[in-house]
Amino acid sequence: MRYALKPNRFVFWVLLAGMVVFQAGAQDTFDPNQPVNQSDYYVKQVTFDKIYRAPKGYIVQFRKGVLADEKVRIALPDSWFDKAKQTKNEDGTKPPTKGEIIQIGTGTLWPYLVVYYKGGEIDHVRLFISKVPTHPTWGHALNTPAVEKLFAEAENWKL
Repeated sequence: MRYALKPNRFVFWVLLAGMVVFQAGAQDTFDPNQPVNQSDYYVKQVTFDKIYRAPKGYIVQFRKGVLADEKVRIALPDSWFDKAKQTKNEDGTKPPTKGEIIQIGTGTLWPYLVVYYKGGEIDHVRLFISKVPTHPTWGHALNTPAVEKLFAEAENWKL
């Protein structure tokens, strides 16, 4: 006597077998001999407390440390963001700017800074700032010796 499957059970077993075969084919295999695609960039994102508009650019203040109790200020010169002030390459084109300003809206997103390092040096930055000048993160910095010193060290800071 033959064993006959009921139609519902037959469909169940066919679907189960199909899922097992599909899952086995969808698995990625890891080969330790294959090179891993790695970026040349190291990216660091910092949410900041305050951004000050200064005569020579922007000053970003953020908290650093284990308990975030240390306040750090770094300078971002206007020349990093202004393509018109950049010198042309030999072929007459202008290189990409070292900085990019991206204005964010009035939602719940808090302003932040993203720094891209390449070879241990700052390659470029993206500054996500509120387009509303009355946002609590905005401030104004006067041209004092301390501000001048920040801009003199602009190329050398590390996060």
